[in-house]
Amino acid sequence: MLPETAKPEMTVCCLTPHGPGAVAVLQLELANADLVTRALSGFQRGVSVISDAPIHNAPVNRILFGQWRGEDVLLIRTATSRWELQCHGGAAAVQRILTDLVTAGVVVLDQTDIGTANVGAPLSIQDRIAVAVRQSLALCRTRQAADWILRQLDGRLIEPLTQLSSANPAIRREAHSALHRHDAFMNLLLRPARVGLFGPPNAGKSSLLNALCGLTRTIVSPVAGTTRDPVEAETQAGGRVLCITDTAGLHENPGSPLEAEGIQRTIRLVRDCDAACILVPADLPLPNLQLIGDPFRACPVRILIRSCCDLVCGVPAAAVQKNAAMAGSTSSSELLFTDEIRVSAVTGEGLEELREVLVRSIFPPEPDSAAFLPLPGLFQG
Repeated sequence: MLPETAKPEMTVCCLTPHGPGAVAVLQLELANADLVTRALSGFQRGVSVISDAPIHNAPVNRILFGQWRGEDVLLIRTATSRWELQCHGGAAAVQRILTDLVTAGVVVLDQTDIGTANVGAPLSIQDRIAVAVRQSLALCRTRQAADWILRQLDGRLIEPLTQLSSANPAIRREAHSALHRHDAFMNLLLRPARVGLFGPPNAGKSSLLNALCGLTRTIVSPVAGTTRDPVEAETQAGGRVLCITDTAGLHENPGSPLEAEGIQRTIRLVRDCDAACILVPADLPLPNLQLIGDPFRACPVRILIRSCCDLVCGVPAAAVQKNAAMAGSTSSSELLFTDEIRVSAVTGEGLEELREVLVRSIFPPEPDSAAFLPLPGLFQG
């Protein structure tokens, strides 16, 4: 990150995430006309451009079509000293342009430097908001998240951000409270919710992960201990992203040191989950879950899943209930499950209900459409 005293006259930052993509967007800060000419010397305007005026005279929001080393690009002046260069999203294309810019004396920033680099004058509140929105958009995984982030460009944040600098402590506190009111919502807007699948061996954890994500992400086997390392896969539910983790089977007598290590990893994983799903086959009693009781109680959402319910089809209901109740009520009450669902990864029974319960239990209710969101990097404190 640049030191606060640095005031580069020419900077560039890639606004889009690193890695291959359809389009890459580079933001340039160029303090004056001479620097525009120097930094953008690699840009060759296309024949469709009507005006032959120098590039540094281009009006704000004018789109210029052209090429950079044979690569098709778009160049847009978005403010007096700010430009955007859009090119193919491949790493090689981006690197070629960045290399030319560095040769011309342009300083390359990472995304955390955008708000601290001082090109000529400090960023206005509107510019800070625009930078924070662009950074947040790069983290969005769903259209719903992108819609919420883009709403913050409508001017709603200007007043509370201005009030943070007020000489009146009461006004500062009120603005701080308003900007942080939806921290929990913002936290889960830009990252997947972490859902762990836990339970004894052969409880159907791997099958459930595959069924929820619609793919064969993890091996399904009747052999206990097949899953030893956590296996992750992502899916969407209700416009939200869930990162689901299949874990090693939990039991008190592991058959090998390797299996024991897998169980310990599973126990450690509980504390990082937004929701813990404990799977127990529908026709079996709850096992002794004392060995993981404390980590589970710390998890805010604990769902008991009576799995493999297709296997009890045709079994007399009284027999199933009697077997499932044996020695299980104490463990269940101690863990204080927030929900209980019957699920079959084979028939699909309960899958939609499980998705709905996860979304309802993990994610805070959506705030009013006019709410302020505390965009990452927008302000401190």
